[in-house]
Amino acid sequence: MRLQIHDDARLNYNKLADELVSRLRPAPDALRPKSRLPDPNIHVAHQFTPADLIGEMAYGWTDVAGNIAARAFGQKGQMIGLFDEDHEA
Repeated sequence: MRLQIHDDARLNYNKLADELVSRLRPAPDALRPKSRLPDPNIHVAHQFTPADLIGEMAYGWTDVAGNIAARAFGQKGQMIGLFDEDHEA
């Protein structure tokens, strides 16, 4: 059975997807990881391998209440995502 999507629904989904893509932008400087010297007091209990990773690596930030405030993913060496008002929308 072939899936049929009404023309108006298709146009609406495409419009929403285009709006979402237009909101993607590089991470603000405040959310980018800061380079640090290694901390010799961290003890490794497990070594992660590619088999441990499910899906693509993604980043997320929460506010003080634990609510997700931003999400991002890596793309060509940059962090791209939805931040501030764009994430809320």
